[in-house]
Amino acid sequence: MSREITVNRFLAIFGVALLAGCATQGPAEFRPRPDMAEIGEMLNCPAHQTPVCIERIGKPYSCYCLEEDSLRQILEPTRY
Repeated sequence: MSREITVNRFLAIFGVALLAGCATQGPAEFRPRPDMAEIGEMLNCPAHQTPVCIERIGKPYSCYCLEEDSLRQILEPTRY
């Protein structure tokens, strides 16, 4: 019986320590999203193409001009 109590206490203390460790982290930094109209102007996208930006964690955005059909095939390949 006392072993069960000891295990339960250990698990409770371990759980509180995990929660405290998560609570002490600073707020996440959110970078502003690029304005797609400005990106389209900067890339000089033709009227039949759409500006598209890809974000990877910790890396800058990579932006391209794509035709809408190509973009649909990338985002929803099974529907087309």
